[in-house]
Amino acid sequence: MDVNKCILTGTVVRIRDRGIIAGEKACEFVLALRFDTEKRTDCLHIPIFARGSIGEQCAHELDVERRVAVLGEINVRRGRLQRIEAISLRVESARKKTKRN
Repeated sequence: MDVNKCILTGTVVRIRDRGIIAGEKACEFVLALRFDTEKRTDCLHIPIFARGSIGEQCAHELDVERRVAVLGEINVRRGRLQRIEAISLRVESARKKTKRN
Protein backbone atom coordinates (compact mmCIF):
# COMPACT_ATOMS: atom_id res chain seq x y z
CA MET A 1 0.00 0.00 0.00
CA ASP A 2 1.46 3.34 -1.05
CA VAL A 3 1.98 6.02 1.57
CA ASN A 4 1.95 9.60 0.31
CA LYS A 5 3.90 12.27 2.14
CA CYS A 6 2.55 15.77 1.87
CA ILE A 7 3.61 19.26 2.87
CA LEU A 8 0.53 21.29 3.59
CA THR A 9 -0.61 24.85 3.98
CA GLY A 10 -3.60 25.44 6.17
CA THR A 11 -5.71 27.99 7.95
CA VAL A 12 -6.17 28.04 11.68
CA VAL A 13 -9.89 27.65 12.34
CA ARG A 14 -9.99 27.30 16.11
CA ILE A 15 -7.66 27.91 19.05
CA ARG A 16 -8.33 26.87 22.62
CA ASP A 17 -6.03 28.03 25.40
CA ARG A 18 -5.16 25.09 27.64
CA GLY A 19 -3.28 27.07 30.28
CA ILE A 20 -0.02 25.95 31.83
CA ILE A 21 0.89 22.28 31.49
CA ALA A 22 4.16 20.94 32.91
CA GLY A 23 5.39 24.50 33.38
CA GLU A 24 4.83 25.50 29.75
CA LYS A 25 2.15 27.49 28.01
CA ALA A 26 -0.08 25.11 26.06
CA CYS A 27 -2.89 25.41 23.59
CA GLU A 28 -4.90 23.24 21.25
CA PHE A 29 -5.75 24.49 17.80
CA VAL A 30 -7.41 23.08 14.72
CA LEU A 31 -6.07 23.49 11.22
CA ALA A 32 -8.13 23.19 8.07
CA LEU A 33 -5.69 21.60 5.65
CA ARG A 34 -5.80 20.85 1.96
CA PHE A 35 -3.75 18.14 0.34
CA ASP A 36 -3.63 16.39 -3.00
CA THR A 37 -3.48 12.63 -3.21
CA GLU A 38 -4.36 10.32 -6.07
CA LYS A 39 -5.73 13.23 -8.14
CA ARG A 40 -8.13 14.16 -5.35
CA THR A 41 -8.07 17.28 -3.20
CA ASP A 42 -9.33 16.86 0.33
CA CYS A 43 -9.77 19.24 3.22
CA LEU A 44 -9.04 17.98 6.73
CA HIS A 45 -9.66 19.56 10.10
CA ILE A 46 -6.78 18.39 12.26
CA PRO A 47 -6.51 19.21 15.96
CA ILE A 48 -2.94 19.74 17.11
CA PHE A 49 -1.85 20.12 20.72
CA ALA A 50 1.13 22.40 21.23
CA ARG A 51 3.11 23.58 24.19
CA GLY A 52 6.30 25.49 24.77
CA SER A 53 7.31 28.17 22.31
CA ILE A 54 4.79 27.23 19.61
CA GLY A 55 2.02 27.06 22.19
CA GLU A 56 3.01 30.50 23.38
CA GLN A 57 3.01 31.80 19.81
CA CYS A 58 -0.37 30.29 19.00
CA ALA A 59 -2.02 31.57 22.13
CA HIS A 60 -0.78 35.13 21.72
CA GLU A 61 -0.21 35.80 18.03
CA LEU A 62 -2.41 33.64 15.84
CA ASP A 63 -6.06 34.23 15.11
CA VAL A 64 -8.58 32.60 12.79
CA GLU A 65 -7.70 34.90 9.89
CA ARG A 66 -4.00 34.07 9.77
CA ARG A 67 -2.42 31.63 7.36
CA VAL A 68 0.12 29.15 8.58
CA ALA A 69 2.40 26.79 6.74
CA VAL A 70 2.53 23.25 7.99
CA LEU A 71 6.09 22.13 7.52
CA GLY A 72 6.39 18.42 7.95
CA GLU A 73 5.03 15.17 6.69
CA ILE A 74 1.81 13.31 7.21
CA ASN A 75 1.11 9.81 6.10
CA VAL A 76 -1.95 9.46 3.92
CA ARG A 77 -3.23 6.00 3.05
CA ARG A 78 -6.08 5.58 0.58
CA GLY A 79 -6.86 9.27 0.87
CA ARG A 80 -7.31 9.11 4.66
CA LEU A 81 -5.06 10.61 7.28
CA GLN A 82 -3.14 7.94 9.18
CA ARG A 83 -0.75 9.87 11.37
CA ILE A 84 1.24 13.05 11.55
CA GLU A 85 4.95 12.28 11.46
CA ALA A 86 6.34 15.72 12.19
CA ILE A 87 4.76 19.12 12.22
CA SER A 88 5.84 22.67 12.81
CA LEU A 89 4.12 25.96 12.17
CA ARG A 90 5.21 29.25 10.69
CA VAL A 91 3.07 32.36 10.38
CA GLU A 92 2.93 33.33 6.71
CA SER A 93 0.91 36.50 6.98
CA ALA A 94 -0.42 38.59 9.82
CA ARG A 95 -2.82 40.68 7.78
CA LYS A 96 -6.55 40.19 8.00
CA LYS A 97 -8.45 38.73 5.09
CA THR A 98 -11.14 40.94 3.66
CA LYS A 99 -14.34 39.52 2.28
CA ARG A 100 -15.40 40.74 -1.12
CA ASN A 101 -18.83 40.31 -2.62
